[in-house]
Amino acid sequence: QWKTDEEIKNYIKDNKEIMIGLPLDKGNIVPLRIGSFVNINVTKSDGIYTFVAKITKRELKPYPYFVIDYPKRIKRIQRRNYVRIPINLVVMYKNYGKNEPENSVDIPEEKGVTVNLSGGGMCFLSVKEIEIGSTLKVSFALPSGVIYKDIKSIIRRKEKVG
Repeated sequence: QWKTDEEIKNYIKDNKEIMIGLPLDKGNIVPLRIGSFVNINVTKSDGIYTFVAKITKRELKPYPYFVIDYPKRIKRIQRRNYVRIPINLVVMYKNYGKNEPENSVDIPEEKGVTVNLSGGGMCFLSVKEIEIGSTLKVSFALPSGVIYKDIKSIIRRKEKVG
């Protein structure tokens, strides 16, 4: 795990090759051949960066390490602050839209079903299309009997499904 960009640069030779320590499993070196492709994950404070690389050399001095080509594409994986729990619950919601005041009384209540829940939000399915940025008031009950009513929510992402 590299904490700073400077630490990463120490492992990279002229932006062409990267030196990595030999992978160990219970103190034993994992045998990998030159020419093998490996998945590399680099953990930083803002996320995990991942890429596929080809092992080009194996060196033993001054310590055992592999040399891999510098990747052409690096993908960033965002770390979640909360674990998503897959659960199907009936959700009742009122869609106040982007600009409507929350005290509108003529807003019809709609029904949806959750796909998952986390401490930072939920993913749910709805027959009605909801625009990104819309304010909802959501109500649902957990299997434990705990009821959540009129939770103010904002749509951050949406995806059309089959």
